[in-house]
Amino acid sequence: MSFADNYLSKQKKHNIIFNNSSKNERFIIVIPCYNEPFVLNTLHSLNNCIPPKSVIHVIIVVNSSEISTKEVIQQNLKSIFEIKSFAEKANPFFSISIIHEPELPKKYAGAGLARKIGMDESVNMFNKKHNPDGIIISLDADTLVEKNYLTEIENYYNKNKNANGGILYFEHPVKRKGYNQEIYQAIILYELYLRYFIEALRYCEFPYAFHTIGSCFTVKADIYVKSGGMNKQHAGEDFYFLHKIFPHGNFQEINTTCVYPSPRLSERVPFGTGPAIKKIIENNMQFKTFNFNAFTGIKKLIKLHGKLYNSSTPIIKNHLSLLPKDLKEFLELHNFYEEIKRINMNCSTINSFSKHFFNWFSAFRIIKYLNFSHEKYYNKQNIMEVSNKYLCVRNFANNISEPFDVLVFYRESQRKTCYKI
Repeated sequence: MSFADNYLSKQKKHNIIFNNSSKNERFIIVIPCYNEPFVLNTLHSLNNCIPPKSVIHVIIVVNSSEISTKEVIQQNLKSIFEIKSFAEKANPFFSISIIHEPELPKKYAGAGLARKIGMDESVNMFNKKHNPDGIIISLDADTLVEKNYLTEIENYYNKNKNANGGILYFEHPVKRKGYNQEIYQAIILYELYLRYFIEALRYCEFPYAFHTIGSCFTVKADIYVKSGGMNKQHAGEDFYFLHKIFPHGNFQEINTTCVYPSPRLSERVPFGTGPAIKKIIENNMQFKTFNFNAFTGIKKLIKLHGKLYNSSTPIIKNHLSLLPKDLKEFLELHNFYEEIKRINMNCSTINSFSKHFFNWFSAFRIIKYLNFSHEKYYNKQNIMEVSNKYLCVRNFANNISEPFDVLVFYRESQRKTCYKI
């Protein structure tokens, strides 16, 4: 038996309509492609990279749902023709497979399912070669990459033999031709929000404070399988999947290269970059987000969580009394005492307790708390206000007036810091 036989036996097989793969791929790049007129830009960007020593394969999942319009279907057929022509005429240094799924069930059709299809096929390829150490790289069809993208991923795994995955540094383009100024102004605010949120989690010492962007991560094949594979979320599939991966550890940022996700408007998914850009523009460039004060309670809880190990309910209640009222109320509504008791019953060491604690007090639950607290206790604030406040609290900088300048400060700070677990 190979490492993924059991997992693959439960997965659906998909329609590979083109395949010029080699036999020794170490890295497989998965690209979902739905109604993508610029997928060739991504392929050319990859082909302009410095070729690594390792063999690279690219799987493109051209997909649509059973209710997609004729225009989408026609664009997908055009994309298939263009990808085949590129593979046959451009002589790329990587091989290519095309999976075509034109009638996915409307209940599941979306970015999550398309990414899952490609990643499952990656596992299938690695499984046939008995290679649990094969690396899956997630990218998007409207994304460009820096020239050292592939060589830096290769260097990362060569230097970190036990690495289970990595998060790639990213920057949304804010000056490139092709979009109007409104979109660039909006993407600056949205990316600033993404970076502020991660910084706030790191301030709280939450252990899994990584960016979770679908075009900016890699994962080892056996860890993908052990975590149950990608989910079928219409959006946010990257967030949910990666937060299953992080607790395995041996995961860190790859900040020596850069991915450039598209800032374009989109209504294909209910949330994420495209809908956020649209909403920011509709709100006249106003973007409000979580009040930084709400994170102070999270920080207190994380700091004291080790004291909950092997503690009785009265002692746990005493610790909770030290927390802000809103967080205490939220935890009690979510059966905190019972959950801590359950975790204690299943953990024989403080390290095990801590791991299980953060499986429960996860990033998803933190977001639920933040939404709860801002319904009753806090007012959301302008992203410029809170991002500047964070910088002042950390003594990093005093009020920076221009959004782009604040974003540059966050970018430079995060790129210098290689966050890892």
